[in-house]
Amino acid sequence: PAASVPDTVAECGRKGIRGAVVLAVGFRESGDEGAELERRLHEAAVEHGVRIVGPNTSGILNLPLGLNLIGARGVRPGTLSLLVQSGNMALSLMNEVTARSDEGIAVAVGVGNQMDLGLSEYLDFLGQHEGTRAVIAYVEGFRDGRTFLQVAARVARVKPVLLIKGARSRAGQAAARSHTGSVAGEHDRLRAGLKQAGVVEVTRTD
Repeated sequence: PAASVPDTVAECGRKGIRGAVVLAVGFRESGDEGAELERRLHEAAVEHGVRIVGPNTSGILNLPLGLNLIGARGVRPGTLSLLVQSGNMALSLMNEVTARSDEGIAVAVGVGNQMDLGLSEYLDFLGQHEGTRAVIAYVEGFRDGRTFLQVAARVARVKPVLLIKGARSRAGQAAARSHTGSVAGEHDRLRAGLKQAGVVEVTRTD
């Protein structure tokens, strides 16, 4: 449960555990009380030296390592890596790649609320990851769009970076805010930035 997470992360730090994947929901995406709980989680993580994936994440998957903390089944290993702000989109993309191509998945990360580690850091890692040939990101909103574009421009020089932008309509923006705490920005400005950075924007998963 979300309320137990700050103390659990503190205990992890005392045990020498340096990373935690926080699947629990009920943090910033759920309102003021959740935002306060996320602040407490952040304090515990910093104090005890624990890096956080999430909270409110669908999990992580690294098939070359045999690591599947998403619970995906029947996904073919390959060289495409995914960064997603929606667990449903993660499963959809993995299933579509497996069913409709000869490729497969290397790494998949549900970024969740990005309280600590964020899109830019994951993309930087995948840019250097030898098992990743291309990166596909499903993004509803950015916490730091400028840094993401700077990292994307660097990564795109060595491997393709594709972006599917969700939450382009008002209804989509409301959904993004409610389930990831993300706020979608003005799409025209984003499109210009992506083009300048060398990121390929795609509008359909097929």
